[in-house]
Amino acid sequence: LETSNVSQFSLKTNPNTPIFILDGFEVSKEKIYDLDITRIKTITLLKDASSTAVYGSRAANGVIVIETILPQSGNLRVNYSGNYSYTEPDLRSYNLMNTEQKLQAEKDANFFGNPEPWEYEGGSYEEAKRKKNFNYIHKQNQLLRGVDTYWLSQPLNPTFNHRHNLFIEGGVQEFRYGINLQLDNENGVMKKSYRQRKNIGLIMEYINKKIQVQNQISFGMISNENSPYGGFNTYVRLQPYYEPRDSETGEYVQGYRNLWGSQLNLINPLYEASLSNFDKGGYKEWMNNLSINWRITPSLQIKAQYAISYTDAESKVFTDPQSSRYTREDDALKRGELRISNSKSVRHNGNLFAAYSKGIKDHYLNLSLGMNIVTGDYDYASYWYRGIPNKNFSNPAFAYEIPEKPSFSDNKTRLIGTFFTSNYTYKNIYLFDASLRADGSSEFGSNRKWAPFWSLGAGLNMHNYPFLKGNKTLTMWRITGNIGEIGKANFAPYMSNNMFKIQNDDWYPTGIGANLIYSGNKNLSWEKTLSTNIAMDFTLNNRYFFRFDLYKKVTSDLIGDISLPSSSGFKTYKDNIGEIQNKGFEAKANLGIVRMKDLNINLFGNLSHNENRINKLSESLKRYNE
Repeated sequence: LETSNVSQFSLKTNPNTPIFILDGFEVSKEKIYDLDITRIKTITLLKDASSTAVYGSRAANGVIVIETILPQSGNLRVNYSGNYSYTEPDLRSYNLMNTEQKLQAEKDANFFGNPEPWEYEGGSYEEAKRKKNFNYIHKQNQLLRGVDTYWLSQPLNPTFNHRHNLFIEGGVQEFRYGINLQLDNENGVMKKSYRQRKNIGLIMEYINKKIQVQNQISFGMISNENSPYGGFNTYVRLQPYYEPRDSETGEYVQGYRNLWGSQLNLINPLYEASLSNFDKGGYKEWMNNLSINWRITPSLQIKAQYAISYTDAESKVFTDPQSSRYTREDDALKRGELRISNSKSVRHNGNLFAAYSKGIKDHYLNLSLGMNIVTGDYDYASYWYRGIPNKNFSNPAFAYEIPEKPSFSDNKTRLIGTFFTSNYTYKNIYLFDASLRADGSSEFGSNRKWAPFWSLGAGLNMHNYPFLKGNKTLTMWRITGNIGEIGKANFAPYMSNNMFKIQNDDWYPTGIGANLIYSGNKNLSWEKTLSTNIAMDFTLNNRYFFRFDLYKKVTSDLIGDISLPSSSGFKTYKDNIGEIQNKGFEAKANLGIVRMKDLNINLFGNLSHNENRINKLSESLKRYNE
């Protein structure tokens, strides 16, 4: 498998991140990152089994639910928010040697001492000694000339960033609308790096006594470019006695040779930045979310949701033919490279559920029954062109050759789930809840596509007991506990399927052939997490909130590598092996220090402790540790 293809997938479906629910719909991390914070109404973090079981296989790492402020009826209103920031790189935590200190450290380490046998292997002892003396003299001359380059500051610069949001809203009680315009310009502290987002959105909502219809549509364009100065870690490895420019010509030096002077050991990133190299990309995103609520009776309602999103992304990486990455042995006609990658994705998400709620005297019951379907189609393509003359001709038509066949991959995923939840309350003191969900996914083996998830919970509203009710000091005191099993399904698509490579170089009487390049596992199943949680919340004087939470999570059926005999043609394959235990506690506090008509001051604090323990290891890991 191509590493680049796997990494592209992992960036989109990282199995260790939570899912984000925005106004009832699942959205990407980028969508949350670009959200206008002034439009956020509430943020709820769901971690325990009772809260997350309804999301099934998607909720193993928690759920973050965000609700935004919807358009208000009345006269036309225009709301503008702007955010301006200044960023200054801070290098005070770095404590690197200057030229004098570095040279002294090399002398103390006997770097310029008598050569070791491996240092003059294939040559003479005297020649190796001479080169070491020359190396020391050269560095000593650099010190005497005052060369002391602080490389860390070279690729950095202060930045000024700005974000603008314009929201126009209005309408009547039955029909409301909102128009959102967004411009976000974010420059990186690495020189000439940036990310820019432009977005437009429209919200329409129709409400009457029985039906509520809401539709949200948005279109965004994101462009970005990485710094031509390369990665910051490159500058950490450069020595203070290296000069960025030639002392005679004033031109950037291409690189720095190793001790023996035979090759460029390190490339000068400032020289590379002076060329026409670039690494840029962007994507366009279109989304439409439709929600319909039908209140049949005061106790019964049906809700339907449908969301579709389309993303079209492209990236281009160009290497200038004058780059130091090329050596004298490289054919001049093959210098200069252009790598292009394209990815497209279409995602459909449909939800349908019914909710029933009824209160009779001291009893209150809430029931929900629903199902959801999620489909995703992902296409990825990459191209490599070589022999590009310069940046102005960085078009595939000017390439000298195509060194490799273009790479294509596609992935189709399907997930369907049904769930049932129930909540019962007696006198608003005793709380009980239960949920059951079954998920089926195409991402796992054909023999184990379905998995059930469940949760049970109970709680006590202590503050509603007669002896505490109306207490002005202890205004809220709740104890809850729950247990349940949740799962995780977002893994690379190739794990459960055999993969073949078409051999179209040869023709057989029966047609072209194919080689098996990956051995899938039809019995591959979900990772399952048994979660147990006990929590206590209490509030003092309606302004000091505290929460203590004990938790334990045991994740089984971890997906890992199984070692295979070499006769099979593969070293490993994926299987459900391994178990991890995660336990700890969390303590949170929200203190309302000052509460006045025009001023609120809150103090937040949290304390947490977590322990991880590996209960089981795969055979391949055991063999590695032996």
